[in-house]
Amino acid sequence: MKPQVVRLLVGLYPAGWRARYGEEFRTLLEEQPATLGGLTNIIGCALYERAGLLGGKLVKEVKNSLTLVLCAGVATLAAGANLYFTVDDTPLAAVVQAHSLLAVCWWVMAAGSVLAAAGLVVAVVPVLSAIARLAWAGRRRDIGLRLALAPGALMAALLWIVVVVARTHWAPLPWGVTGDWLAPANWPPLKVRWELCWVTLALLAGGGIACAMSLRQAMALLESLPQKHALPALKRLSRHRMRKFGLPICMATLCTIAGAVVGGVLADSYSPGAAQARFGFLASTALVSWLASIGLLVASAAAALGSFRCAGSSGTEPIQ
Repeated sequence: MKPQVVRLLVGLYPAGWRARYGEEFRTLLEEQPATLGGLTNIIGCALYERAGLLGGKLVKEVKNSLTLVLCAGVATLAAGANLYFTVDDTPLAAVVQAHSLLAVCWWVMAAGSVLAAAGLVVAVVPVLSAIARLAWAGRRRDIGLRLALAPGALMAALLWIVVVVARTHWAPLPWGVTGDWLAPANWPPLKVRWELCWVTLALLAGGGIACAMSLRQAMALLESLPQKHALPALKRLSRHRMRKFGLPICMATLCTIAGAVVGGVLADSYSPGAAQARFGFLASTALVSWLASIGLLVASAAAALGSFRCAGSSGTEPIQ
């Protein structure tokens, strides 16, 4: 074909498709004669790819709502872990047990966190499972590997902690480096504890960032699957799950926030010394660590509400 015709035909395809296959397709067309059947086939394929851009919009909506709800899950998990390790095996635990109202606040926090986490699992797992099935049906190992990165990163962090505990009799967690307590004699030196703790934080933070990036890449790669007809069903499933569970997750998180706020005020009033002692994250005070958990819970509630609003604003057709 003539270069002008080839340029015109290639220009019919979407920009993303041209960036990926444009040069190879241009070379192929230059070697082919300009027949009516060939031109009709090329133009028809271009229209099909243009129609496939709808899939990109659907994937974007699924990606946004799923990213928000996963951010809510990570923030809830981090806040819950921070609250637990700030109180566990410290004088604050005795304060909680000694005052019934503070104990109620603690149980409200625990119940709200469990309900929020359960809602996140129920909302997200079916969507991720549907994405995995699409990747399997399309034989896309690149998507499958990106989806597998999250559990792989978690297992790597857990394996690191287990190995350190087995070798040093100390868990490399940011709540057990130092503080207003005496370290057992069989623990590593303080400098070594700080170094091992930073490795743990680097594994968790790096794994979290890598998981977020890989998930978004996996969602973007869905646009190149041959089963484009399945993308609207994936969108309906995602919208249904986020709309159904987004608001309850937000409400459960708000209950956890209420329990944490009231509990923090009561703990500081019942035992100011314990609240101001350095039992928290990275040797911070218990009160500062408690406030950090409240901030994470507020971010979690905002992300869950954003996922709910994103799902609610993208249409009202029912799940099929």
